[in-house]
Amino acid sequence: MSMVTDYSNKANYDGFRPKWETLQRIKTYAEAQNYRSGFIVPKTAVIIKNRDILLINSVLSSYQDADIFEFKETEGFYSVTILDKKKFEKVYSKTGLEYKKYAAAERKKQAQKAEGKNLGTPSFDPETGTLSLGGKDILFTLNLPQYDLLRVVFKEPLTARVWSWDEIIEAWREQKIDQKQQKRKVYDLGVRINNKIAKNTMIKDLLKVRTKDLNINPKYL
Repeated sequence: MSMVTDYSNKANYDGFRPKWETLQRIKTYAEAQNYRSGFIVPKTAVIIKNRDILLINSVLSSYQDADIFEFKETEGFYSVTILDKKKFEKVYSKTGLEYKKYAAAERKKQAQKAEGKNLGTPSFDPETGTLSLGGKDILFTLNLPQYDLLRVVFKEPLTARVWSWDEIIEAWREQKIDQKQQKRKVYDLGVRINNKIAKNTMIKDLLKVRTKDLNINPKYL
C-alpha cells in the first residue's frame, strides 16, 4: 500500500498548498452530507485559482492509494467515499498543522526578503576597502585576506553568483600555500566576514558560506 506524500521534509510551500486546500474542501462537503457513501464534491470547489485538474487528481489519488478515501470523477463533480473516518481525521489534522508551519515559514521568508531590500544593495569599494550595507560603512584593511575575498565576490556586475573555492583561489594573487589550506581559509574568511558585519549591522548572513562555495545572499540584492 502506498502512502500519502509526506511534505514535512520538503521546503516546497507551493507544492504543499493544493494538498491542504483539497482536503479542506473534501471535509466541508463530507460534513455537509453526513459522510454518506459517494457524497458529491463539485469540481469547481477543488479547482482553485485555475489549478490544473491533473494536479488535483494527483492529490486525490494519493489519498485513495493510502486507503483513506476513494473517488470517482465525472464531468462536473467528484463522488467521494471516506473509507476510514478516523484515519481521514488524523491526516486532516496533521496536514493542517504542517500547512500552518509552512505558511508561517513562507511569511517569515517574505518578511526577510523585504527587510533585505529595505537595507539597500550592498557595495564594496576596493580602493578604500569599505563595505557599505544598511546605511553603515565597514572597513576592511587593504590587501589582507578578508579584503581579497570581498574584492572577488563583489566584482561588477553585482549578482548572487555562486563562487566555488577553486574560482576564488584562482582569482587570488596568493598561490604559495597548498590548495587544501586555501580552501579552508576561504571558508573561515567567509564566516569571519559575516561575523564582522553582524557586529556592526546585526546582519548575520550577507555571505552564504558553504563547504565548497559561497555567494552574496540574494535577499540583499
